[in-house]
Amino acid sequence: MKNTSRILYLPLEVNREITFMLYNYKNIDKLIDERKDELIDKMKISKDAYLKSIKNSNNILEDIIIKFEDDIKIKRFKTWRQLINKFMSYLYDEEDNLYYSLMKYKYQDKLTEEFIRDKANLEEHELKEIANRTYAELGIIQENDSNYQIVEVQRQLESINGVMNDMWQVSYGKIYDGLIDRNSMFSTCFSVIDGKKIFYMIKGKTDSTFNSNEIILSQEDAIEIAINKEKDFSKLDISEVSAVLSIEKMNLFIYYLENNIENDDVYKIDDVARIVWVVEVKHKKEERITRTDLKTVKEFYNKKYYIDASTGEIIGGKQSEIFE
Repeated sequence: MKNTSRILYLPLEVNREITFMLYNYKNIDKLIDERKDELIDKMKISKDAYLKSIKNSNNILEDIIIKFEDDIKIKRFKTWRQLINKFMSYLYDEEDNLYYSLMKYKYQDKLTEEFIRDKANLEEHELKEIANRTYAELGIIQENDSNYQIVEVQRQLESINGVMNDMWQVSYGKIYDGLIDRNSMFSTCFSVIDGKKIFYMIKGKTDSTFNSNEIILSQEDAIEIAINKEKDFSKLDISEVSAVLSIEKMNLFIYYLENNIENDDVYKIDDVARIVWVVEVKHKKEERITRTDLKTVKEFYNKKYYIDASTGEIIGGKQSEIFE
């Protein structure tokens, strides 16, 4: 059988609208106000009459408000604002700094692609060398210290005296069996301008105790444990489940949900990191949830469960979505 691939082409008018709204994200309030002015003019109401109607709260004001609320263009502007804001928040939350910066500076700050592209003028090995030398000079990490390794190098744009420059974040951490102990991570942020290094932040080591537990529990068993617990919390249909190995510390998130505890600082927990299965459980939801009380989080929010890879015990977790 012949393999074929399909490419999705957006209609020209759709592509134009997407581009227009990205470039005009900061002007959406102005676009809405301009549309309101158009509607007022169409209703043959002068600006003076409009302002007077607001003071008198008469039927003219009610008619205008209804017209505003029903207008398709205004609804569309508001939908675009919410969509773009959600997309940019997603990039920021996922720590995709390069993509976030490209979107922000191209469409919102309207810098040219050539200008942005030209800013990436350092090789990764040069960045690592700068960070290693800095921490060695400060006595934080010795040159031959194999306990800490560079685990992330991220880039974003930073305005310095009105000029856009690269800011680099180099992060160190401990690695066990190929897994990064993010509890041990610390970073330095710097720029290199005309050969001179400008440091914004130099963090020291983060104390973290790791219990190198054996991986006995299978991925399938971990997923089953999480699903069974989630069914105790929620009656919603489960739409997606994933599981990855990670190094995490115990927390009280699931315990609080089980026991309906809103806030309690009495409980002391084990401050030791261990290898766990992080199982994320997602639901089908008919509408956007805006409440954040404990009962709503338990029943409606997607969650991540931390399941001890040796014992199968649920040692914590977190909600894996945030609503505005």
